[in-house]
Amino acid sequence: MARTWQGAIIHHSASPASTTTMADIDRWHRERGWRGIGYHWGIYPTGQVERGRPDDQDGAHAGQPWNRTHLGIVLIGNFEHQPPTSEQYQALRDLLDRLEFGREKVKLHRGVSATSCPGRLFEFEQVWREAGVQPGPARIRVFVADQELNTQAVRVEGKIYLPIRDVGEALGARVHWERVGGEEIVRIEPGL
Repeated sequence: MARTWQGAIIHHSASPASTTTMADIDRWHRERGWRGIGYHWGIYPTGQVERGRPDDQDGAHAGQPWNRTHLGIVLIGNFEHQPPTSEQYQALRDLLDRLEFGREKVKLHRGVSATSCPGRLFEFEQVWREAGVQPGPARIRVFVADQELNTQAVRVEGKIYLPIRDVGEALGARVHWERVGGEEIVRIEPGL
């Protein structure tokens, strides 16, 4: 059954970027007595994204109530000593877009717990700059047949993007994603 998350919380692994793997983090978390890796997604310095804990399970990354309400995303590296790579920032932005989490739904670990995570060299604004997001109006309002949608739209290189699920559902359609081979497929099934 699909789970609705309120947003995501960003972390760093606080470990060497060149040698740490998601399997290492899984082992560390099991050694703490947890069911396994506490993060739902991980991003390597190359920009490779790897799944961690299944999205239908509570996380173990920020304490309650956050573990129940927000996905955990960890970027591999120690951002107290060196910043994330541009590939990590871009992969994070792509993942957030795929999850349909706009800026207002993304929090840093240090914003919800007494920690410096994801490190002093992690720049939240860089996530949006890497994707070419241009400052625009404070709010972009979207209407479908005179009905305003409650959605988050962004302006990127002169174009406005918004979550396809919000528009599809406003039109009475069912929207879902699937991965086939190396491709992601969006299916929109018109309402009856």
